[in-house]
Amino acid sequence: MQVLLTGSSGFVGSHLKQALMELDVKLTVLNRCLTDTQCVDAIYVPTFDGNTLFQLDKFQFDVVIHCAAINHDVEEEKLDLLRQVNVEGTLNLATQAAKAGIKRFIFISTAKVNGETTENREAFCETDKPNPQGSYAKSKYDAEEGLKVISAQTGMEYVIVRPPLVYGPRGRGNFSSILNCVYKRVPLPFYSLDGNRRSFISVGNLVSFISLCANHPQAGNQVFLVSDDDDVSTKRLFDVIASCFKVYSLNYPVPKRVILSISRILKKEHVVTRVTDSLQVNISKAKKRLGWLPPGSFESGVQHTVDDFILKRVANKIKKF
Repeated sequence: MQVLLTGSSGFVGSHLKQALMELDVKLTVLNRCLTDTQCVDAIYVPTFDGNTLFQLDKFQFDVVIHCAAINHDVEEEKLDLLRQVNVEGTLNLATQAAKAGIKRFIFISTAKVNGETTENREAFCETDKPNPQGSYAKSKYDAEEGLKVISAQTGMEYVIVRPPLVYGPRGRGNFSSILNCVYKRVPLPFYSLDGNRRSFISVGNLVSFISLCANHPQAGNQVFLVSDDDDVSTKRLFDVIASCFKVYSLNYPVPKRVILSISRILKKEHVVTRVTDSLQVNISKAKKRLGWLPPGSFESGVQHTVDDFILKRVANKIKKF
């Protein structure tokens, strides 16, 4: 099987590249700049938008795995760039892939297409009406819809994967900030938050699922929500991280209403609600249709992430010394 991978220098893409190199596939990466390809073939393009010529007809790929994206909300003045990459670039790549005879296009989307919270409702599932909030989630949803149209017109199969927050070695963003707070023993007000539930997925579990989708006959033209299958409260999240660091978490019992009141005053309500509210995804479809089970537990995923965090800090201290 010949696979084209985009975003191989990013968080998920770099882990996926490592995993695919160990499988019986011929891997080619698509990059916008010259980078270390680690013994794999590479295609270089100067831009990634609706006008980019990928020249895929010169190859014989079976599957495209599309991880490249701007993976965060952007300011109003950067909306055009977000759409050029996440929507126009994705659909341009998919259109050229279909013309080149590629059989399957795997698109890494986000659970945020379903919405931002599952407070007072059941976990999100694939049949729910999409409710994307924010520029990033809306761009992913628009790309999903465009992919379905291209698939219907050309016969190229799509697979849409919607993960919740992804964590793991070399990760950044919110999870990295949480690790830093626990490591530095920052006093936190989340001990009382033991009733909410949030879904996460380790990058190892996500890579396992994407790899399965590359050639599973039942994955074609499907949307999948995936997670570690172990939804955790905010309190448990901090407890597990502290346990992996082998420290006591300075997590104090502050009522949720007080936390939210303070966040409104500080104009950080949208950030705090991502910690205090529930956001769960139902992965029954992935388990039943593809027979997939997350190979790693939540605790083991966090431990791998913490170990990498510590190694990086040690390495930085050695460099400064």
